[in-house]
Amino acid sequence: MENQRLISNVHEQLDRLARQLRDIEIEKASMNEEDYREMRTDTIDQLKDLSMTLERIQSGDMSVFDQITTTRLAIRAAVSQAFKTPEIIMLFVKKEPPVLRLKLENLESDFRLKRVDEDVYKERKYEILLALQKLGDELRSEEDQFLRDHVSFSPDDLELVG
Repeated sequence: MENQRLISNVHEQLDRLARQLRDIEIEKASMNEEDYREMRTDTIDQLKDLSMTLERIQSGDMSVFDQITTTRLAIRAAVSQAFKTPEIIMLFVKKEPPVLRLKLENLESDFRLKRVDEDVYKERKYEILLALQKLGDELRSEEDQFLRDHVSFSPDDLELVG
């Protein structure tokens, strides 16, 4: 029971930080550059602190270990900016491939209807497919090819902290 509460608290903290990061990105246009950078850096520092806390509390209990490892991987992705979209980070942490698939379908539709430009489409599609791949969801051959064609960072960016 104590382990579940700990994991729940860590997930709540990660959700809060991801929402904070998303809000900072949304409000970027209304901020001066210095305030934006400072707030973003502070949030990323808090994510790093959360990761260090996880390292200190990690135990031999494999169920806790697996959940903490997944959370640490998501934090590492956020800190390394492998995933730029806080919403994708949250879905990755919560292990929600069906919701990620739905986001991908909506993105494809928005792109076809010209609601998003090509650069945004490619970046978001890459993030979603990468998250699905890291969660062990089977990618179709064209999705796998898209990832290979649009590599934007080193695979080391998704290594575990520690």
